[in-house]
Amino acid sequence: MPPDLRDTVVDYVRDFSARTEVAVRAVLRGLELAPTQFYRWVERHGRANTHNGLIPRDHWLTPEERQAILAYHAAHGRWKARASWQRVWSSR
Repeated sequence: MPPDLRDTVVDYVRDFSARTEVAVRAVLRGLELAPTQFYRWVERHGRANTHNGLIPRDHWLTPEERQAILAYHAAHGRWKARASWQRVWSSR
């Protein structure tokens, strides 16, 4: 669900519940929306949808790590350097 629509639903449910003094769970029942899903949306209110995992970036390497990888590559070639890179990331 797009973040804007999700935030609109959260705002609507909160506002409707406050104005009518109907419990939030009753409003959710009427919308056929699971409370667990609604409260997940509340936690993410105002934030964009994001990927679950970390995405490796070049700037995450320290200069020493980068030099070690380049030195290993110069000494052992492309494929061993790639394997060494994967070992660096899997050990984190």
